[in-house]
Amino acid sequence: YPLRRQPPTCIRDRYEDIERPGLFIETFLMGSWIEHLRQQERHTMNDLLLQSRVLAFHQGTTSPAIRYLVAPV
Repeated sequence: YPLRRQPPTCIRDRYEDIERPGLFIETFLMGSWIEHLRQQERHTMNDLLLQSRVLAFHQGTTSPAIRYLVAPV
């Protein structure tokens, strides 16, 4: 799958749903919410191009779901 630029403190994984083959879930584990927000602000033209190429594979009438989970403090 495409390589994405990510901070060294980011852990990235991708999973395929065994009950719905072809459905992939991508996870990113960041050190903090602030780190996540800062990373979202830093996009290069290559990042945007890659994102549009990846989204071209999306099948559905709505945007892919994005969920945020935070660990308890």
